[in-house]
Amino acid sequence: VSRSVCQLCKTLMASSESVVTVSSMMHGEYGIEDVCLSTLTLVGPEGISGKLPMRMNKAEIEQLQKSADALKEIIAQLNL
Repeated sequence: VSRSVCQLCKTLMASSESVVTVSSMMHGEYGIEDVCLSTLTLVGPEGISGKLPMRMNKAEIEQLQKSADALKEIIAQLNL
């Protein structure tokens, strides 16, 4: 975990952007809203600047949506 944190810090402090896999809020990507998932993300000195679409077939997208729904159910049980 510490190695990943150090790498992410280096990415944030660099003068250019890099593609990394980090959790961020989904805003309609793959039909998913209002939950954070780890996806390919463009990160640089200003933080997240965008997401890179992943090539997935219909079955893969459905599985990602199932994961998002399961995560939403768990979050709802936390009464945050």
